[in-house]
Amino acid sequence: MRLCSAEHKRKAWLFSNTPRGAEASAIIYSIVEVAKENGLKPFAYLEYCLEQLPNRGPIRPHGKL
Repeated sequence: MRLCSAEHKRKAWLFSNTPRGAEASAIIYSIVEVAKENGLKPFAYLEYCLEQLPNRGPIRPHGKL
């Protein structure tokens, strides 16, 4: 049986038992989906992001300097 993407995500949310866990899962899913939409390899893109993020400095909310 093959699960479609939406069904797989719905089942994966069952394991997000805290709001922070759900937010972390949503961030990872978003990064993976952006990579797929742009024709990139999701694992390689995620690996790149996680390697580069610590070098970027503090993250500021949009519009704040």
